[in-house]
Amino acid sequence: MLFLYKKLDALSEGDPAFKAALYDMYSEIDSALNEGKFDAVDKTIADLDVSSMKSVTLIGFLTATLPARYFLPSRSELFQRIAEDFKRRAATDPKYNDPTLLSGLA
Repeated sequence: MLFLYKKLDALSEGDPAFKAALYDMYSEIDSALNEGKFDAVDKTIADLDVSSMKSVTLIGFLTATLPARYFLPSRSELFQRIAEDFKRRAATDPKYNDPTLLSGLA
């Protein structure tokens, strides 16, 4: 379930296929949620290795799952793991110091 994020994470943001892959990831998550597959989405987000993923993919997961956050028990933990990982990344990349990066996604 939800393997499209791996395709997205493998692409460079400058790659012409990047926007299409991002759209596909959002669509796949949205379809799964609309079909009531909350357990499958929850398992996927619980199993994400946030330290190895691009920030745009992680923010994409938070954005796509925000409307269903009350049906996804692992989502709040995912948010915390991402926030902690972004703090770690800030040591080498100042863009992660931006306090608005995860604003509104909790």
